[in-house]
Amino acid sequence: MFHIVFVSPHSDPESRLGEVDSGGQCIYELELGKYLSQLPNTTVTVYTRKKFDYPYISHMSDTFTIKRIVCGGDKFIPKEELAPVLDEFAQKVAEDLKRVNVDVVCGHYWDGGAAALHLYKYIPHEFPVVWTPHSLGVAKRRRFAGIDNEMIYKFIPRMMWENYSMLLSELMIVSTADEAGNIVQDYQVPEDKIKVIPIGIDTSIFKPIEKSEARDLYGLPLDTPLAMTLGRMDKRKGYHNCLRVFAEYKKQFHNNLNLAIFSGNPKSLTTEESLYAQELRSLAKELGVEKSVYFRDAVPHEDVYKVYAASDAYLCLSENEPFGITILESMYAKVSVIATNNGGPSNILTNNITGILVDPHDYKRASFGLRSILKDPENTKKITSKARRLVDRKFSWEARAKEFLEAYQTLVRQPGAHSKRDFLRHIGIV
Repeated sequence: MFHIVFVSPHSDPESRLGEVDSGGQCIYELELGKYLSQLPNTTVTVYTRKKFDYPYISHMSDTFTIKRIVCGGDKFIPKEELAPVLDEFAQKVAEDLKRVNVDVVCGHYWDGGAAALHLYKYIPHEFPVVWTPHSLGVAKRRRFAGIDNEMIYKFIPRMMWENYSMLLSELMIVSTADEAGNIVQDYQVPEDKIKVIPIGIDTSIFKPIEKSEARDLYGLPLDTPLAMTLGRMDKRKGYHNCLRVFAEYKKQFHNNLNLAIFSGNPKSLTTEESLYAQELRSLAKELGVEKSVYFRDAVPHEDVYKVYAASDAYLCLSENEPFGITILESMYAKVSVIATNNGGPSNILTNNITGILVDPHDYKRASFGLRSILKDPENTKKITSKARRLVDRKFSWEARAKEFLEAYQTLVRQPGAHSKRDFLRHIGIV
């Protein structure tokens, strides 16, 4: 069996949508692991940190397992604070891996890359490392400058580990050409060390449901158009941009339209997330649209198709969107997409052909984009049909998983992989 190991300390593939540190990366790891493990003679083990009420081991199938490591105690630790416990995490992962063969180790996010390198301290033989950054510290630091943000987001240690992971991994896999270009520019990494493999989605979760039934489930009005957004209660997701675009729409067109924000759960929000939720409610009131905005808890990923079924338009107005999983899901559900032109969406959507791309801060232009899809149902039907066909043709996880496996096996077949140990000794890891 070809054994693939994911190391992903903060990101649990089974995380519930809207929970702290949940979202696109968790879904990515879950779906990639699932579809990789369905390929012949392939098994996948994910190692993540134990938190909340998740079990120590989840047997997703005979060939796909999630194992949760207790490190740094049993309390939740934000991903920005994980660096001090990664050595303990790696030591316990290495102890578990002594019982099995490992063909490739895949680190996810900066903490997964760091943990993969820490494994060299405890595993004596060479193994290839693949790193997927998911997002980059340099890009985030540009948007959140100043010493206060340095204290919150710990950019310097994060970027240090990103540089180490880029230098020492055999391969980096990213989802978009934009990501690859940013890595080359900001981190001076050779282009031939980066492979672009777009994300996929699991279309099996989508089931038929009437719009009226879906809206009734979430207490949403039945007789007016509905724009929607969803994800973590995180300022970077741009829900404030959605509110401002929505308010501009109401100002320009005076039409009945409602906005639903499916994000977070009051019982599991961090202090920062709670403050942002309060900020959004205050902003809705300030803009005079609070009676038309519906705040709803995030739903489990297996139920997300019901949210799409309730909607006429999906707004993704993140400050920067590295993935685009929700965009692909909206496209598959034939819900019109208005998305940020920063990051992944521009690699997925063709403007006015399969969706609408906008500057998330150009509220007036974005409101006109929203109006264009609501006023012309026939053209919107053409756009959503093309979008659905695009997802069917290019973004299935079955095809993507084969690309990942081929990339991993190519690394394994390369003779004489160089040793990283001298450098790791230099920086004090081994």
